[in-house]
Amino acid sequence: MKLKLSQLDSAPRKGLFRRRGIFSKFVVSFVGLVVLVLLVNGALETWFMYRETTQILAKAQSEKATTTANRIDQFLSDIERQISWATRASSTTVEQRRSDYAQLLQQVPAIDSLIYLDGAGKEQLRLTRAQFVIASGVDYSDDPKFKETQDKASLVVAGSF
Repeated sequence: MKLKLSQLDSAPRKGLFRRRGIFSKFVVSFVGLVVLVLLVNGALETWFMYRETTQILAKAQSEKATTTANRIDQFLSDIERQISWATRASSTTVEQRRSDYAQLLQQVPAIDSLIYLDGAGKEQLRLTRAQFVIASGVDYSDDPKFKETQDKASLVVAGSF
């Protein structure tokens, strides 16, 4: 009976898996169990870290949004206060209004232009940083912004808020 060298090498290996003792089977099972527990533990720890990180980021973004909203509210309140000062002034002539509105443009850089309308919606004064126009007669009576304040003289403010 002739056996080739490759057959001799493969014969003991086939039986090696079957011939292992109970101790080696126990070691393989124990190592497999430890690896499984470590994988489950790593997956759970990763999940909890992910949830904690997203909660921390959401809280930080919420705080930043609240802070920014407060700053914007303060900014708009300051502009409203400045505008109310200019409209409450006892200026009755167009020249007094022009002077008050020019001062308002200097004090509040966010305001680009001012338009003063009479009760009928006609432009009485337009003031920008570069020019001013008196009694141009442009009709704003169909503009929805004017209709909200109809029958009152109004000040239209445009700017980069």
